[in-house]
Amino acid sequence: MCCLYLIWLLERTVESCPIGVAFGQSSFSDLDLADDVSLFAELLELLVPTLETTASEAASVGLQVNW
Repeated sequence: MCCLYLIWLLERTVESCPIGVAFGQSSFSDLDLADDVSLFAELLELLVPTLETTASEAASVGLQVNW
């Protein structure tokens, strides 16, 4: 069940925010495994609002984000 919330959370926050890092032709915004997620951004100024939004959305379903 937690994985479903994680997918929902990523769809609502990470995929709509302008974060990520480029490696050659590829760009990555997150890396997730089980119930852990790592977010990537080239600028801290882009990452912090995304983390705040993610924490707020997670709290709405009873989850807590540590960062």
